Amino acid sequence: LPFVLEVEAESGMPVVGVENDVFSVKSRKGKIVRIVREHYLRDDIVSGLEPAAKGSSPTPQLHDEASHFVIPDVNTLLRFLEVFEVSDWRDVVILQTVKDRFGRMATSRAFSRLKRMITDSSRRYIDFDNEHHHQTFVKRRHNVSSKERDLRSVVCAAEHLAKVVGEQKRNHIRPVVVIWDPVIGKPLQGTEQIHGVVYESMRSYITKWQRHSPVVWNTYEESVQAELQRQESLENTKKMLIEIQGSNLPSSSSSIGTTTRFEAARIQAQNAYPPHLTRESLQELRKKGHVFLGKISVSRFNPMHEASVKLKMRDRERLSKILGRGVEFYGEVLIFGFECRNRAIDGDDVYVKISPQSQWRPSQSSKRLITQPRSVLDSKSNIVDNLSKTGVASRAPPAGIVVGVRKRNWREFVCTLHIDEKSAVSSSYRLVMGIPFDRRLPRVLLKTEQVTALHKKRIVCRLRQWPRESRYPIAYYVRTIGPIGDIETETEALCLEREVRHPPFSAFLLKGLPFRNPSSTGPSRDRYQWKIPKNEAKKRRDLRMSLRGCVFSVDPQGCEDIDDALSARVLANGNWEIGVHIADVTHFVKEGSPLDAEARERGTSVYLVDRRLDMLPSVLSTDLCSLRGGTDRLAVSVIWQISPIQAEGRGDMSIKKIWAGKSIIHNSGAVSYELAQKIVDTPLRELKRGKESISKMIDGDADLSIETVKKKLTMLRDAARVLMSKRKAAGALNLQSFVPEFELEDTPTADSPDDVVLKNENPGTQLENSSLKKKNKGKLRKVKSKKKPKRVIAESHDIEMHHTIAEMMIFANCTVAEKVLSSKNISSAALLRHHPFPDKFGFQDLLELAKAKGIKINTTSNLELQKSLDAARNILQHGDRKSTSKTLEWSEQLLRSMATKAMSEALYIAAGDFEKGQGLYHYGLAAKVYTHFTSPIRRYADIIVHRQLLECVENDLKSEETIHQPEGIAQVGIVRNVAAVCNIRNRNAKLAAKDSQSLFLHVFLSAHGPITTRGIIYSLKDNGFLCFLPELQTKASCVLIDDSTKEFKGIVSSDRKGKKTISSDFSGEHIWKGSARRVGSQHDILRVQINGIDKSMELKVFNTVYVQVSAGTETYRVPKPVLKLFYNFISSEAKQNKKHDITKTNVVETLSAFKHSRRLEVAKNVMKIRNGNNLNIDEKKRKIESSLYNLFTEQLWKEYKAPPPPKKKSFQNEHVREAIGSRIQWAPRLEGVEQYQN
Repeated sequence: LPFVLEVEAESGMPVVGVENDVFSVKSRKGKIVRIVREHYLRDDIVSGLEPAAKGSSPTPQLHDEASHFVIPDVNTLLRFLEVFEVSDWRDVVILQTVKDRFGRMATSRAFSRLKRMITDSSRRYIDFDNEHHHQTFVKRRHNVSSKERDLRSVVCAAEHLAKVVGEQKRNHIRPVVVIWDPVIGKPLQGTEQIHGVVYESMRSYITKWQRHSPVVWNTYEESVQAELQRQESLENTKKMLIEIQGSNLPSSSSSIGTTTRFEAARIQAQNAYPPHLTRESLQELRKKGHVFLGKISVSRFNPMHEASVKLKMRDRERLSKILGRGVEFYGEVLIFGFECRNRAIDGDDVYVKISPQSQWRPSQSSKRLITQPRSVLDSKSNIVDNLSKTGVASRAPPAGIVVGVRKRNWREFVCTLHIDEKSAVSSSYRLVMGIPFDRRLPRVLLKTEQVTALHKKRIVCRLRQWPRESRYPIAYYVRTIGPIGDIETETEALCLEREVRHPPFSAFLLKGLPFRNPSSTGPSRDRYQWKIPKNEAKKRRDLRMSLRGCVFSVDPQGCEDIDDALSARVLANGNWEIGVHIADVTHFVKEGSPLDAEARERGTSVYLVDRRLDMLPSVLSTDLCSLRGGTDRLAVSVIWQISPIQAEGRGDMSIKKIWAGKSIIHNSGAVSYELAQKIVDTPLRELKRGKESISKMIDGDADLSIETVKKKLTMLRDAARVLMSKRKAAGALNLQSFVPEFELEDTPTADSPDDVVLKNENPGTQLENSSLKKKNKGKLRKVKSKKKPKRVIAESHDIEMHHTIAEMMIFANCTVAEKVLSSKNISSAALLRHHPFPDKFGFQDLLELAKAKGIKINTTSNLELQKSLDAARNILQHGDRKSTSKTLEWSEQLLRSMATKAMSEALYIAAGDFEKGQGLYHYGLAAKVYTHFTSPIRRYADIIVHRQLLECVENDLKSEETIHQPEGIAQVGIVRNVAAVCNIRNRNAKLAAKDSQSLFLHVFLSAHGPITTRGIIYSLKDNGFLCFLPELQTKASCVLIDDSTKEFKGIVSSDRKGKKTISSDFSGEHIWKGSARRVGSQHDILRVQINGIDKSMELKVFNTVYVQVSAGTETYRVPKPVLKLFYNFISSEAKQNKKHDITKTNVVETLSAFKHSRRLEVAKNVMKIRNGNNLNIDEKKRKIESSLYNLFTEQLWKEYKAPPPPKKKSFQNEHVREAIGSRIQWAPRLEGVEQYQN
């Protein structure tokens, strides 16, 4: 900065109307330069208080009924700009000296806000240029500070304006000067009677002059309160930074208004975030062990106040040694509050400094269910008060603050503008608040002129900057997605949030691929009329004749992208030949081609609830590469010759020979999982009876024999059983996860997005490089299918054929991994799938859940973990004999899902980056080495593995001298980069699928809710609980009581049948108050007590409760389901009487709880009775009714603990038969029984 010396003019008095400033400046070269500046003064400047002169432009005028006008100083504007923005505040005079100094000290954003207030005519803000008025100009003096000079300018202007008002005989209007610092204003208060000017501090002014406006007062109180909290938090943070830097930072007690612009900016920054340390100092402090590097993750449950930093391995080990064994350290450092987060967002690589132990406390989200603040702009929550009251836990994990950011994770994100209805009608340029779609991101500020156009829309934004003086980051608008609530809009929004970008394939990418023949009228598999080239057939092993009638594909019903097919046959030497044949995508997607680059960028196909986003064009994914039934296709095959397996999967299945390479196959038939299971389980005699119906369900050759299909599928099943038993003995895990499925109803509309395959379509409805089309009155029009959920499918679909196909795929993946890893040329560059051992701290939730039921879980190895989970079912069954078989199944599913949650994420790796042995081990599958080879149509990693495998096969035929040097996919660096991209894309695809399920669950609840269902509690909190909803296949939270008002918000006043269960005096109340607290020796019981009710309700883990589920109302993102508990107010005597009173509703309710296997048991009994030859029709009918009666009532008496059942005649016809009808959804209907028999 140049050294400025202000001096008086050496010459005589300046010319009238002109003020001269003469000063000298020292240049960068050291020379003294004398500068003379002229300041012109005028006496015709209009202040806005007097009538405007003729011919002059109109200026804002004070209202005739105004009692006063306000003249704020610069510090008042800096401190309370939000208060001045309130629409109720009018009649304000902004002096030119105040505006100029505000522009120098404030941010550009704040200065723009001030200018917009001045130009708004409805506010009656007057801009008075006192700096150029000869009666209000105050000359600068070298011995007077700029702060004092500004105050003199305000006083001089106020006195002049008071005279102007007096001259107009408007003595009822008084000028009020508002000064931020009350100490400065005290000497001026005595001059009020002399000059007619009132001097007030901000608080005294609002108390005296703005009592009629509660909005102004509330805004002022919120500003003061927020500032006090911010300064308190910043003082603690700055003390820690002083310890790190060894230098003093600005104190919050400094006053605003200094002699230089640099000092003013420094003081203004005291109320913002602390500065980040330089990269050099951070690296030095990290070496000394004072700061630690990690990735910050914002809490999904309490994003406003909690985050954690997962440290790098080296930093984790170093901090663990420093803390010692007395601290509960899991490799993460907790960050509490926005100030301690210090402008870091989710996903940033940050440096953290550990706070003093007196500031450590446990995560509040682990104990309580965090509710959203009442106002979206409210950054303070009652949780902060609760945290301060809890104190420091004896074994709390370490907490810290962010002192620097190494790498930013700024990206495009979806947000919604927070605009009230009144402001939405105004399209003026303004600064608005944006609420991100991802709750972990901070709120942002956007400048826009399109307030009306962007209201109630999902828009795409990107962060521009985050200045220290701004509480929220600054973002800019990119584009508009669509209206809130539309399925297409929300789907595009969640895809963008998960970085799933699958635009239509351009003509450039499709260049060289076959085009569809428009004149083709045959089956969909022949529409491209593509045939295998003769020169390509010479390079491959032709299996079309040797495996004729032995190759089948088994996939979900309606699957189009068929990656794999299986073959099985008995050789002449008695051995079995098992083959896995995978579509050869590498023939069409050449390495280094534009299509290959596009497939690598996409990484994987994404399966959403209502659509599939393909990695490859549909000409490949659903036609030329898809192994459709009855077609010849190029493949990459792995064929094993194994020892024969005895019936029911008995045998060692020793491998005699392995062959792998390019092949040509003919898929004899494409079969669904359900049909394949039926063919394997049904006797051949019965299959022959229904041969015609089964043949129609198989997409394949017309001359296909049903005996051949059954024989081959049975061989594959027996081989899979042996493989499964071997993996289980080695420690393979059988885990589960919750995946809700929906039955969709189609509502076609116009304008479909291109290259999107909608589910439940008939094969061949998608046209390449065009929108979906549908015939309508002889014309073609674009169609977009808005598929809405009609029903949640909660029935179990776990059949043995699923495991059969999975085992064969795992077997092929392991074989290919061993083959590629054994190659000398590609060994270190082999692309493998690595599942590391889980972190021991990840099992905490599983261990706590199992402990509630007395279940011991051994997590020392995958084998011991699997044994513990297998033994858990017996413990659950013997521990609670009241539970139904369905409840036991759900409880076991819940345990296995918690074990899945504890697992580490499986990753793609380059083999050279890890040590052989345990470094390449796949924990979940208990495989020494593993890769992905079987799905190249939907995974790019499989394409790389195909290329590596074929490279190995070619090298096996060459001599060592002719093998070329590693290049391309044989180089570790290239494979490492591919693995990193595939890991990101695979993770994002899973999250997008999960978000799509949440979206459709919300749409379902909005259309059909609220619904009543059962839930199993798996975690208790201080103010609610977490539960698993098996009939919706999802997890949700139930907040019982509001922390601030102590009012129950998650309680339903009637039972699940709609009957009132509370007394009349209590039912008249609309607000329920009470308490929810953890009791018991281990706090394993949540006792809910409502005021006015003697009996309390106690909740435990694994309790089955009835809840009311409804759709959330949040508009800024996809809302979570809202749960309310059915509170039981009935006394124990009334409950006992209720158990004796078994009604028709009880029977229906009991039937609805039956599991799938019990329904099959009923159907088998009925079929057995009807096939009997020694009974007539009436006797069979009575025996069937008796069988149903015995099965149902056995469960009925067990649940309701009633006396011995009444006579059958009076009970079965009235209740059981009516329940078997169409009254309930899950009951075994007679129509279904007959269908099962057929």
